[in-house]
Amino acid sequence: MALKLTYPASEFLFDIKNLPSQILREMGEFKKRNRIIGEIYCKKCFNAHILKKAREYKLREDLIIKLKDNFESEIGHHGYYLDGDELIKL
Repeated sequence: MALKLTYPASEFLFDIKNLPSQILREMGEFKKRNRIIGEIYCKKCFNAHILKKAREYKLREDLIIKLKDNFESEIGHHGYYLDGDELIKL
């Protein structure tokens, strides 16, 4: 008896590098702008900012859901996040 290998359908695969260039640029700029020490930044604020920008750039809702699923931490701090010295409401 042979074992059959199965692979998930390609529509369920998500690679963050396949996001639009504007979102990828926002990710890099946010990390530079909001460094705490070295390369450390608040991942909760980062997640909130990227999610907000994804909606501003009218990223498809299915991609936004997949993006949120890839976040390792919460999104923002009780409905807000910091970007530089600006407090932004989600």
